Amino acid sequence: MRKKPLNPNCMAVIMENFKHYVNESVQAQDLGPLYIFENDNIREISFYDRLNILTESEDDIAIFVEQWEKSANYQLQQLNEAEGDDYFRELGLSDEDIAIYQDMRQNPPATANMTPEQRRVIGLVGKAQKISSPILYLSAQAFMMIDKFKDKIIKYAGTIVGIINKIQTMAEKFKEKQPTLYKVGVFGGKVAIALVVVAAISNIAGSGEAMAGELTAGAQQQSEWTIANKEQLTTMGQVLVQKSSSPDSIEIGKKMLEIAAGDVNVNWSDLGELDMKVREMAVAGVRALEKIEGAQAVAEAATKAVENIPDTSQMFRGTGAMNTESALQALKAAAATGDPESIQTLQQLAKGANTPEAQKMAAEILQGLKK
Repeated sequence: MRKKPLNPNCMAVIMENFKHYVNESVQAQDLGPLYIFENDNIREISFYDRLNILTESEDDIAIFVEQWEKSANYQLQQLNEAEGDDYFRELGLSDEDIAIYQDMRQNPPATANMTPEQRRVIGLVGKAQKISSPILYLSAQAFMMIDKFKDKIIKYAGTIVGIINKIQTMAEKFKEKQPTLYKVGVFGGKVAIALVVVAAISNIAGSGEAMAGELTAGAQQQSEWTIANKEQLTTMGQVLVQKSSSPDSIEIGKKMLEIAAGDVNVNWSDLGELDMKVREMAVAGVRALEKIEGAQAVAEAATKAVENIPDTSQMFRGTGAMNTESALQALKAAAATGDPESIQTLQQLAKGANTPEAQKMAAEILQGLKK
């Protein structure tokens, strides 16, 4: 049970009742398989195991992301071929069986009172649910991918968003027949897209380069950082507009493109507002997933991904600039863990920030870290 109310503005406490993640055997089972294509053969392995032996090598990560994309496409294609007008008939249900099932849905009998015919029909429908399970575990896999690659999310956003969109499209087919799968696909997709965007903004706004570019006086460095920043925003905006069919996602993508198209610098006020809006979408989506019976693994994977994305929302303010104090405090926290990039950025700011106050604060932080 949740011990305290959720704070929609604090991602770190989004779902207190899921703080302790399920054990590894349950994770591995609920996250489903990964299909590996080797020449003319298809080999099934554990997605969870493959993810957890992944190295930090860029080549290894790129290979894994490609494997996951092929595996997800394969499973969704299989599910698509199994679904259609003759969906239940292909599973062995006659028109009479379908009528029995629909009557049971409208008037659920007690398990002890089920007739042999009703039990047989339930067994056949259970088979259908097992075939349909890729929607559940592919959704959980998508959250695990976002969590694992949040620091590289812009590079792999196209692949991840593309699969999320296909999951959402497939889920539409189950709106009437299997509402749980439909809800997981819809709400899970919204949360996943929101997390991709939040992770991307966190990468841009929370990076040492962003803070140095905003707080140093060097015009050339500021210009170089702004150009790189605009390119990342443009990339993310194009991914959402081109790879997603969700109106909400397309709207977010267009907003990112609009911010990136500014005449000079990125408007931090606009980006901050977008960050807050998308974080609120993620909170609402996770709450919805939490309430779906049978979707525990997906909700837990979503929660873990949300909790692990840094909260950079306090680094924005209404003046269109980055909040200097918040930016420096974020650098301080990272530097305290020994992060070399953050330490280097603080050293740079201590020598030449764009205001005396920022320069003094950076110097004091460095001094404090030596104690």
